[in-house]
Amino acid sequence: MNGHKTSKSGSALLLTLLVVSLLLVIVLSFTVYVRLELRSIGNQQNLMLARHNAKLAMNLALAQLQKAAGPDQRVTARAEILGAGVGGGNNFWTGVWDATDASFAPEWLVSGNNPDPQVNVGANAFTIFSATDTAADIRVPTVNIQNQGNPTGEYAYWVADEGVKASALPRRQAIPLMESASFSSERRFWEFQTDFGSDLFSYFPSANISLDDTVLPTILERMSTLGDFSFIKDSANNPFTTSPETLKNLSHDLTPLSYGVLENPVDGGLKTNLSDPAFIDGFLATSETHNFLSDKTPELSVEAGLPGIADENLPYFSPRPLLSEVVLYMGIFHTWSDAKIRIRYHIAAEFINPYSLPLVFPADLNGSYDRGVTLVFENMPTITVEDKSGIGPTITQDLNNLSAYSVNDSRRYINTWVEIDTAGTPNIPTLNPGEVYQVLEPEPVSQPRGLARDFGTTTWSTSGGTKPANTAEISIKAVHPVGGITIKMVPYQNSGNPRDFDPIMVYEGLEFDDFEITKIFNSGPNPFSRATSSSYLRQDYIIAYHFRLKSDATDPQSMKDLLTSVELRDPDFQAKESFVDLNGVSKLKSEVLDPVDSDPSVIIQDDANLFSQLDQIMDPSSRDHQLDYNPTLLYDIPVKSPLSIGQLSSLHVYKQAPRRIGSPQGGNYNRAFDRYFLSPKVQHPIDNTTVLLNPALGRKLEPYQNSRDEHAPYQDDAELELVQGQFNLNSTSVKAWEAVLAAPILRPAALDEVDVGGNPLSGDLASAGTFFRLPQFQSTTDHYYVTKTELQKPENLFAQGMRSLDGSSGRTQLQEIATNIVQALKNRGEPFPTMESFINAGILQDAIDAVPAINEDLMAYANSYLTQQDLLTKIAPTASLRSDTFKIRGYGTANAANDSFAVCEAVVYRVPQKIDGSDPLSPATSVLNAREFEILSFRWLTNEEL
Repeated sequence: MNGHKTSKSGSALLLTLLVVSLLLVIVLSFTVYVRLELRSIGNQQNLMLARHNAKLAMNLALAQLQKAAGPDQRVTARAEILGAGVGGGNNFWTGVWDATDASFAPEWLVSGNNPDPQVNVGANAFTIFSATDTAADIRVPTVNIQNQGNPTGEYAYWVADEGVKASALPRRQAIPLMESASFSSERRFWEFQTDFGSDLFSYFPSANISLDDTVLPTILERMSTLGDFSFIKDSANNPFTTSPETLKNLSHDLTPLSYGVLENPVDGGLKTNLSDPAFIDGFLATSETHNFLSDKTPELSVEAGLPGIADENLPYFSPRPLLSEVVLYMGIFHTWSDAKIRIRYHIAAEFINPYSLPLVFPADLNGSYDRGVTLVFENMPTITVEDKSGIGPTITQDLNNLSAYSVNDSRRYINTWVEIDTAGTPNIPTLNPGEVYQVLEPEPVSQPRGLARDFGTTTWSTSGGTKPANTAEISIKAVHPVGGITIKMVPYQNSGNPRDFDPIMVYEGLEFDDFEITKIFNSGPNPFSRATSSSYLRQDYIIAYHFRLKSDATDPQSMKDLLTSVELRDPDFQAKESFVDLNGVSKLKSEVLDPVDSDPSVIIQDDANLFSQLDQIMDPSSRDHQLDYNPTLLYDIPVKSPLSIGQLSSLHVYKQAPRRIGSPQGGNYNRAFDRYFLSPKVQHPIDNTTVLLNPALGRKLEPYQNSRDEHAPYQDDAELELVQGQFNLNSTSVKAWEAVLAAPILRPAALDEVDVGGNPLSGDLASAGTFFRLPQFQSTTDHYYVTKTELQKPENLFAQGMRSLDGSSGRTQLQEIATNIVQALKNRGEPFPTMESFINAGILQDAIDAVPAINEDLMAYANSYLTQQDLLTKIAPTASLRSDTFKIRGYGTANAANDSFAVCEAVVYRVPQKIDGSDPLSPATSVLNAREFEILSFRWLTNEEL
């Protein structure tokens, strides 16, 4: 029995131990579980705290951004604009400069105490954006968070400037609108002034991206990050890219979107919509400017009258033909039949219509269009005719006052009407766009002798004993008055005195030499005396007055001054007036004239050089409107309300150099890019909504709820609209500059363009890097474009108004331009504060000129000769010197060990409205009335996205 008890006792003990062990395991497991749960709760709490601190960082960043960049007249740029001394990830710090204070040190939009990108951030920093293939880590200083003096975590932030990157989305939304039957015909008119978005091929060269893809803009509109490109397919239904690394490598150069406020950086406040014809100011918004910008009928009317002194240096839009060459042929002779001394004269002239629209001449007093203009020659010489034998009396006549005629008789001085045949408009004298038209008056077939005038009232007669001997020497001596000859072009009227008519054009100070010619009275090949007046023909003339504009087609530099420094549209051309050329050299305007000679008696002997057919501006066949002339299209005239402020380059400013606006010599006229924008509107014919014709602009707010027509443009539209795809010209991203400049358009195939098989191309082609000197003209023309090889031919230099750098060599040139621009910005060491300062510095022109192959073998400043104004026309609608869209990254930890952190990212953009609710049109001068920043998107980042 005792053994049995022992056995039972052992089993009980074992069972007890097993139960105790099981209970111990349960207790231990529960303890571990509790500890894990507590740890998980702690981690969740840490994550919540880390996110809380990350949001704190974001809010602090937004507050700093609001304070620094919320007011007007602030400019932004990345730290790499400082040039030497900044490197690594610090290059991508964003700085804000006060444009009103040259001594203002930039405020850097990163966390830390007085952070300086030129100083290494050290160990106490967080990598808020890791390295790419071409850029180092972006590290920003961390800031401790303390609780009662004890560190409990830290935060950091970084604000990325999105405006210095090329924007993928904006302006592409306009493409579906172009597919509408109501607007498809407007595509070229819009696209040739401002493209429909940056060049995506620069970033995704393997993608098949069609400009006619109407689905892509809708997809792009939904994007909030570059990572969304992973889900986008091209026109061939293939993905743009599947590599996160590829997308990350683009992050410093490409942004999904970039919105901007239409701010006036010169004066503060907002820009004015120059499309509003009711807006007038004392700068460029004049009635003349509005006449230039307004919709035009298919033709221009020739105007007359000279502007007053008060109009100097102001816009002056007054269409007029230009005289490119004039010859006044003249002969002096004796007529046996009536014993009178006579003169005969005949003129030849060439007129240019330099505009991109037909030019119509006015009717006379009776409403007839029989003749076009009258040419009047003033300040002519006094001519003395002397019989050396002493028989015939000496006769002296002032050619400005022929004594045989009364004071009010138009025959008292040298003048003649000019007949211009009809072209274009039925029965109305018209010059086609760019047409050079030659006239010969009087008509050489019906009037081969020219116009006759009596030379004085004295006769040389046989009956009076005053007729010289047949072999007598006759001296013809001319003395010119001071000031030079004047040629006036006035409207033709069938009555009245042409001297009293308002001139169309005046050419003054044409200097010629005094001269003396000896003729034999009645013998030799060209005798002074003839039996009748009708027997004296043009080939018998003995003198000629000649001038023409220098335009030798064989000399690439021959028209440089005419195109850049001397404004031929000024209706009063004073040959003795000085001008300053592009090299800063002072010259006389007479230097842009090319007289055959200054001695009229020699000019007549050199007929081969009169209308020599060696000029760029010439018509090879007289009195017709054939298309065998070399078109000389110099100035674009808006057919419809333009979209790009860059088109003001064709606006005539009286007494200023041509195409001054947008050039490095533009001075304060380039302030137009800071003060104005263009936003014409129309009513959609289907749903009656307002359509902003400028694809670079979008509506921010609802239209005004008052009595005014919301479909019409108003000067204060800037408070309702935002720039879509704003590009900060202080950008130091070569890739972004390349994408912006290369933005493609659809253009017709060139006349000489072929495929790889040598077959002519037809239809519209997507063309990158295409720029327009005459966007309005090109938008209405289908048969105009030739490639650079053909452009080198003189007959094509002014026949088109566009230039394409498409193709592999063109892309290389665009990359070089972009590189040159960025290098110039870095050399400057600080951002430009205004468009005026940027344009006047000639950054774009210098970048072009540093790539000599671009303009090689082209006539200097011909239409195809690429200039910075051509670039500005394209980029002006979206250009700015600051950014208004930013990406904020906020970092936070939950404890001193920093073993748990979170990073958030928000995209914010500035809007026209102000914090204090004051008038958006007034300048935002301080933090208290700064313009608001709004959050566009917010998300938490994974570790893989850092």
